[in-house]
Amino acid sequence: YLPLDGVNLLERLRDGVVLSYLIHHLWPGNINLQNIVRGVKVSEETSEDAPLSPNSNATLQKAIFVITSNLNCVLDAAKLSKLVVVNIGAGDIMGMNEDLVLGLVWQIIRHGLLREVNLIAHPELARLLGHDESLKDFMSGIKPETLLLRWFNYHLKKADSGRTITNWGRDLQDSGAFLILLDQLYTHRYSRPIDAEISSILNKYPSDSIEDR
Repeated sequence: YLPLDGVNLLERLRDGVVLSYLIHHLWPGNINLQNIVRGVKVSEETSEDAPLSPNSNATLQKAIFVITSNLNCVLDAAKLSKLVVVNIGAGDIMGMNEDLVLGLVWQIIRHGLLREVNLIAHPELARLLGHDESLKDFMSGIKPETLLLRWFNYHLKKADSGRTITNWGRDLQDSGAFLILLDQLYTHRYSRPIDAEISSILNKYPSDSIEDR
């Protein structure tokens, strides 16, 4: 199955084996790998839409049945892991529906990236506690993305940058906030001074060209 790349990704995911191992790694116990059948030969015609007349090839029918079983195990485990799988079925993965499959993969990756953004893994995040906020609420009521925004803004404030970010899109378009964050994390290795450097970079581009990028 490995290595995966942009050319073979959908094809390598369509039998459910790689997806099952990803889910098992991030949510141990949510899927039983012993129920996953490996090594099923998948052809371009192998999908739920393939003809299943009495004269169909028995090997093709068996491959479709086995792969569908694998993928149903994956989707059941994904639901148990609180991933959104309302609009995706085994046939979508087997048929290599790009939008739906990549949407599922992104949810899995997102959880892997954010699963340790919490006080248990990083007790030092307690310094982000608000003045009127209890530790209990802080630990249980804040999403990882929101906690990351707080952490980002903490460093922006510490740098006296005058910047605040409220989202992961528009506020980061010019990369200035990222440069300030790197400057704080790596002991001012990037200061020359950094505010002047950011200004010099941005002055090279009219604001409308940044909007278009």
